[in-house]
Amino acid sequence: MRETMSLSDLKTGDIVLSTKGSYGIVLKETAEGNIIGWYRNAKGNTIDKFRSFYMINNDLSFKYDSGNNRIIKVWRSNDKHYIGDRGHSDDWFKSQCFELIYEDKIKEVTMDEVEEKFGCKVKIKND
Repeated sequence: MRETMSLSDLKTGDIVLSTKGSYGIVLKETAEGNIIGWYRNAKGNTIDKFRSFYMINNDLSFKYDSGNNRIIKVWRSNDKHYIGDRGHSDDWFKSQCFELIYEDKIKEVTMDEVEEKFGCKVKIKND
């Protein structure tokens, strides 16, 4: 599995998962340009939206999106016959010849969680 991934590493047919729990499929060189077609939200409902690569930063975070939403997982098919299949769980991808090629290892925590861990008030400073 890759430790890092950039926007240019995505390929047509890759399935992505966002921080907010939405699944999408990467489609490159379409009439609209390079896009991610979002097809399922965190509640399991079908959605039909897309996001242009112009709206995604190179580090896979989303421009113009409040709340630090970004791509946190990427699956790629090992078999060209499965490109275009759109699953919605880790188990489904494993059963359909998809490999998890990237997983964001950044852990998001709240200040309350940090203070609980240290047992005192915490002030974060930059060097």
